Amino acid sequence: MIIKEDQVKLLMDKLKVNRIEAIDILKYDDQVNKGKPTEYDLTPDQMNNVHNLLRRVEHANAKGGKHAMKQNVEKEDTIYSLANFLVQNTAQHPYDNVIITNKSREITFSIGEKDYTLTLIEKRRPKK
Repeated sequence: MIIKEDQVKLLMDKLKVNRIEAIDILKYDDQVNKGKPTEYDLTPDQMNNVHNLLRRVEHANAKGGKHAMKQNVEKEDTIYSLANFLVQNTAQHPYDNVIITNKSREITFSIGEKDYTLTLIEKRRPKK
């Protein structure tokens, strides 16, 4: 392996290491690039543990991944109607900054200096 002086100086400047450490880093990089074993490689037991952990994570992600929410038109219409009501009926209270933050769940608004959130929750059907 040919070590170039400009590479050594660059490593010394960027990583704040001495000359010997910079040369060691370049030698290690060369071994990794050639696919040769290094002193920092995992033992077979450690590799087995990594594979087992990865399988668990893949299994967990496949099993409980995010699913697309079903569109609930009834809830969206209700939220829209409530927001409309707050915007149009300002006679009793001056509702300001009426914003639908989640089209099927939540509205935020202000009365004076106080901020409020209105959340619409659909109850589950009782189990039979």
